[in-house]
Amino acid sequence: MTGTPAEVGRRLARLLEDTGADELMVTGGAADPEAQERSDRLLAELAGAPA
Repeated sequence: MTGTPAEVGRRLARLLEDTGADELMVTGGAADPEAQERSDRLLAELAGAPA
């Protein structure tokens, strides 16, 4: 899933709503370790977890 943090947050919220899930399992696949770290940090911020 790509987009700004706000867009991704809306899409994930919609996914949870549509499926009735109470959690998500997320995997990454960026070839660049720095890009993957940034992606993980942004996702943690969306989830309200410490990055």
